[in-house]
Amino acid sequence: MKTTLLFVRHGQSIANENGIFAGHLDVPLSELGQKQAVELKDYLLSRYKIDAIYSSDLSRAYATVLPTAEAIKIPIQKDTALREIDGGKWEGMLQKEIAVEYPQDYAVWHNNTGLSRCTGGESMQEVQSRGIAAVERIANKHLGQTVLIATQSGICQPSKSQRNAGKYSKGGADSPANEYDASRLSRICRRSCRGRTMERLTVNNFSKKYASFTAENISFAVKPGSIVGLIGENGAGKSTVIKSILGLVQPGGGDILFDGRPINSLTTAQRQQIAFVMDNAALPAELTVLMLEKALRKIYLTWNRDRFFGLVKQWELPQDRQIKKFSKGMKMKLAIICALCHGSRLLVLDEPTGGLDPVVRNEILDLMYDYSGDGDRAILLSSHITADLEKICDYIVYLHKGKVAVAGEKDLLLEQFAVYGMDYKYISELDKNAVVRVIKRDYGADILAHKAKMPKEFSYRPASLDDFMLFFSKGEEL
Repeated sequence: MKTTLLFVRHGQSIANENGIFAGHLDVPLSELGQKQAVELKDYLLSRYKIDAIYSSDLSRAYATVLPTAEAIKIPIQKDTALREIDGGKWEGMLQKEIAVEYPQDYAVWHNNTGLSRCTGGESMQEVQSRGIAAVERIANKHLGQTVLIATQSGICQPSKSQRNAGKYSKGGADSPANEYDASRLSRICRRSCRGRTMERLTVNNFSKKYASFTAENISFAVKPGSIVGLIGENGAGKSTVIKSILGLVQPGGGDILFDGRPINSLTTAQRQQIAFVMDNAALPAELTVLMLEKALRKIYLTWNRDRFFGLVKQWELPQDRQIKKFSKGMKMKLAIICALCHGSRLLVLDEPTGGLDPVVRNEILDLMYDYSGDGDRAILLSSHITADLEKICDYIVYLHKGKVAVAGEKDLLLEQFAVYGMDYKYISELDKNAVVRVIKRDYGADILAHKAKMPKEFSYRPASLDDFMLFFSKGEEL
């Protein structure tokens, strides 16, 4: 029995629009938020048959799903446990005012939204504890149904421990909801409804020519709060793009912007808002963790020493051992910790999980997910391990021979494309616009195609990111 829970973070509120920390203040949606509510209705009705609707008792969440409820004539059931964090003394204040008046509490909050606490209010851990209790109650009540839940970002964003416990992922046989689907809709709505219009990173018509390889017309964007996966076979252009973003390679043409500013014109403070981790996790081999932290403290204008040692302790890295004696997994963990502790807003990773065991890979993915979870920071992730990308990415950019072959929202891409097997003699009869790539087999052919353009009576299996890799590297156009 499949129970699907669709999590929706409320649309832009007046508080969001003006940079105000709302908490339990009951502020309405902005004009943009009202438009987002209508767009959400259209999105939902085109994809789901909704059986029940729940909402936080705060009006900004209620109003976000009201157009949907009115369209399908289902009442909205309010639940106070789904409401936003109790902001205590911060409620009604501008973010910059909180940073000035409560600098210590705000610094801890900004860098670690788990156990940290609003002054006089709740911690995110407390918010998620009450939220989980409410969600499990709802799931138990609606077994086998599809339920829409409108809430705030703290409820939408599960902690690592909660995900590891299976409460926000696919549960076992004893799970009240055999499939607890908090994937696409949760992430898209939570992030898009923050009202930000500027991309964190923009790559526009990028080109670079080498003697044996040319990258051309590569364009994509990385929005705040999103994780974008950059994939492709070896030599497709991924490393060239990443090195250009980091300033290691000069583009031949096009623009690369960070927060709307050309990469090559950033100040030192702005450039330090971009963190990167390469696959070799290059760190000073002779230094210990303690010595490395001391050096980094002097380099970065903003450095969170408490967060650094908190993560080092969490991942059980020895502080007095030389880095050259670390395993590959330990070096990668340390490199990522360093990248997370200097106030970065964009994290660029090139093959961060390659060659690591599944346990370490999952730990690193958890940290990436948490990093992007505040809706302001973003990740560009290049990897050959497509299972990792399918697990955490919101968007996919697939490069093939120096060009963007496929790009879009990951879950929609995987819904739109499918793999078909058939006798080769029938392929000529297919719509050429439907077929993306064909791989000839001894027994016939496998086809990667647009599902909506193929005959409905044809059997298929859902496409995966591995299929995109296989068909574009080994397949042919029709």
